[in-house]
Amino acid sequence: EIGPGSRAQPLHVDGAQWWPFWNMSPGDPEIMLNFLVAVEDTTVDNGATRVIPRSQRLSYRGDGEEQSAASWKGEDAVAVPLKAGDCLLIGSRVVHQGGANVATDSHRKVMTMTVVSSCFTPEEAFPLLIEREVARTLSDRAKKLLGYKEVTPFGSAGLWTGPAEDRAKVLGF
Repeated sequence: EIGPGSRAQPLHVDGAQWWPFWNMSPGDPEIMLNFLVAVEDTTVDNGATRVIPRSQRLSYRGDGEEQSAASWKGEDAVAVPLKAGDCLLIGSRVVHQGGANVATDSHRKVMTMTVVSSCFTPEEAFPLLIEREVARTLSDRAKKLLGYKEVTPFGSAGLWTGPAEDRAKVLGF
């Protein structure tokens, strides 16, 4: 929610909080997707999300002609107004920001749902929020999405715990 008088968020990419992002190139698989669903209409005046067009094509490696975060300019960002119920899908590479709210009587309200590759720590740390007894009743796929069950990439000993120990085993699932 962005209330009246709020400044624009800094330009950012959502994937930047996971270290593999900084070694990835355009065309590599997404590591996360962010769904922004408008609870009420979002407008330019009340802070609609702003994106830099084609920014998903940027490389952030810093080893050549790639652009750096310092090169992002707010004036290059374009507002994406939404009607209540509309959804804006933002990939991990898209440079964006919540806009400034210059309205005096309107809030920008969106519900965010983020899906992260389950081999990374979930953004919302669900293992700290969902009781183990509830997690036990979920499917293996749901456990992986919530961070209760490890995803082991091909050729890997695992990402969550010590050698060859699956998080689910440690938790007694």
